[in-house]
Amino acid sequence: MSPKAQVYGTELILKEALDIVRGEGMRALSARSVAARLGCSVAPVYSAFGSMEGLARAVLEEAARLLDARIKAQGQERAFLAMGAGIILFARDEERLFEALLEDGGANGRLARFVRELRKRLDGAPMMASLGKDRLDAVFDRMWIFSLGMASALRNGFIKETGDEALVGLMRSQGAIVIYGETLAHGEFESPGFITRWKRALSDIEGREASKSAGRAGTAGRGKGKA
Repeated sequence: MSPKAQVYGTELILKEALDIVRGEGMRALSARSVAARLGCSVAPVYSAFGSMEGLARAVLEEAARLLDARIKAQGQERAFLAMGAGIILFARDEERLFEALLEDGGANGRLARFVRELRKRLDGAPMMASLGKDRLDAVFDRMWIFSLGMASALRNGFIKETGDEALVGLMRSQGAIVIYGETLAHGEFESPGFITRWKRALSDIEGREASKSAGRAGTAGRGKGKA
């Protein structure tokens, strides 16, 4: 009796292909590299996906699915923060997969399409939708650009604190600044009205800081008196 032929299913082939991209990047993906990991010829790879283009598309779709799962894992209470945090944490932990998504066709690639899907989700988030379409579009675009810059800074070692709390905190503070600025300026950053509102906001901030300093000084004074 001849030995039973090994069956290489689509899921197994995709898993091996994904692991190759995770470790070495999309340029290392080939029918031969996948076949070598499986211990077979290239025939099962082409049989399952039709071509290397088909396999590459499947890898990118899986990478996008994993990115979406990371975003959803951040919670849905604050959808906007969850998106930014999920993207940057994924870029940190899955550097090669994120790189592969970025390199897939630029503005028309899989990552760009996924980001457009994320933008649509915000229409169902009451707090964000209250900004109105134009302001929400502007805020989303600015934060997406910030996320890309942050991912690049992470990759090149310019961010010292790379733990979850530090990265999410940075994303939260930047998001608050962008939302506040867009709401305050109404998109007109050089208008007299914006300058007036901005000065008022800075004055409020300075007043709060002065109150905190006075409170700390008072606490320190009482402590000395007791001593």
